[in-house]
This record gives sequence, C-alpha cells and structure tokens, in this order.
Amino acid sequence: MMNLRFDNKVVLITGGGGGIGRASAMAFARAGAQLAVTDRDAQAGEETVRQVQALGAQAVFIQADVTQAVQVQAMVAQVVAHFGRLDCAFNNAGIEEEHMRLADCDESIFDRIMAVNVKGVWLCMKYQLAHMAQNGGGSIVNTASVGGLIGAPKMAAYRASTHPVIGLAKTPPG
Repeated sequence: MMNLRFDNKVVLITGGGGGIGRASAMAFARAGAQLAVTDRDAQAGEETVRQVQALGAQAVFIQADVTQAVQVQAMVAQVVAHFGRLDCAFNNAGIEEEHMRLADCDESIFDRIMAVNVKGVWLCMKYQLAHMAQNGGGSIVNTASVGGLIGAPKMAAYRASTHPVIGLAKTPPG
C-alpha cells in the first residue's frame, strides 16, 4: 500500500461536512495536509474542522454553495488568502434523488441534482484551475460514480449527473 504524504500541501474539500468528504479530510490531515473544508451546512463543516484540528492539522471552514459562481470564486479566494495557495482540490459536494422511476422524477429535482453535481464541479474546477494555472499547477479530483458509465433503475437523474463529471475530469485544463 502506498504511503502518500501531503506535508504542507493545501487541500480544498467540497462537501466536507460528512461522509466521503469528512473521511477524506481526516485522511488528508493524517497525511500532513492543511485543509479548507467547505459545505453548505456550517454545523457539519465546522465539526469536520474540529475533528481535523484534533489530529493536529491546520484547517479552516468556508461555507459555500457550489451552485453559485460568486460563492465558489470567493471560496477559492478565501483558501488562497488563508493559506497563500491551493495545491489540491477534492470536489466532492453532491446529492442524489430519492429512488424513483424516470417518469416520476420532477423537473425541479432533476435541475437541482444537475446544478449541484455538474455545475458545481464545473464552477469549482473553473476557479481552482484559474488559480493553479497562475501558481505552478496543482491537482484536482472529482467525486463521480461508476453510475456515469452504467445506468440503474430508479436513479436516472443522479446517474445522468455523474457522466458529465467523468467528462470534465478527462478534459485537459489547457
């Protein structure tokens, strides 16, 4: 097993208030990273920061809605203002619908899932890459799903939202 170190690297994690985001924040903290944890839910995000700091890592919470360009741009700017740079981003914020047939999925549910899971990743990459390109590079990882490659009954909107994320991840930044 690899022993990857992120000593003195600044890592931004969206959707860091729980689940995969919180577990990733803890792993990055153990690997020596300095963390910016973001989430729409301030209480959950601040709890992740407390847990990361209990491990001895530097961390800051930034509340942001990844569907809002102004908030995403400000989020990246706050990371850079706090730590001086951004080395790595883990775009993990995402939602899924209640399991339902495609014909039963309301347009507002579909639109919300696409806004968070696709537009949110695109906006994050847009502003992260702009900073990284001007500062010697960096790395971005996006949460997607094998569901972007194969369908599943009663998960049409979520599965449809993961395919574009895979496409964004495969797109060269230049």
